[in-house]
Amino acid sequence: MQTFSATNTDVVAVESGLEQELVLVLDRDPAQDRLVGQPLTVTWARQSGGTRRHTPDLLTLTHEGAVTVWDVRPEGQRDPKFWEAARCTRAVCEHKGWTYELFGGLPEVHAINLRWLSSYRHSMPWYADLRDTLERLACTNSATIGTLLGVDDGSGELISAMWHWAWDGRLQLDLTRPLKTSTPVRWEPR
Repeated sequence: MQTFSATNTDVVAVESGLEQELVLVLDRDPAQDRLVGQPLTVTWARQSGGTRRHTPDLLTLTHEGAVTVWDVRPEGQRDPKFWEAARCTRAVCEHKGWTYELFGGLPEVHAINLRWLSSYRHSMPWYADLRDTLERLACTNSATIGTLLGVDDGSGELISAMWHWAWDGRLQLDLTRPLKTSTPVRWEPR
């Protein structure tokens, strides 16, 4: 299957919802330049004889050229066969000067909030016009989601801009907790 990547502005091949979740996490990271699904295959000789192959799930490239290879598997499903593949993949990555990471998923609330925000990742023409308003409102110590919702003129434009800038990361809110009107927000300039 494929999922849209805001980093690539194109689709990336994924094999599971958990891989799609990792794509969403990485898409919010401004350092990322490219995401590649099933990027390479590692082959190694087994001690018991024969060879084994493993294809990692994702490769990321930052704007500075740093490469990270990712394997995605829930922690409870990492059996000895998985750990053998992970050890061999990590060795190849270290040899190349790359980083190797495992992703087991986000806590449920964080994942739900991230999916919600991802529906606002595409910029709309009015978002730039409302950025200063949102920044001004979110720079106060008492700013909350409710504060920002209350300023919308009924068009919904400020509300959608708020969620877009939260996806972008400039409007900071705690994604590890349920989002409520009382959720504090603050503006993080880049």
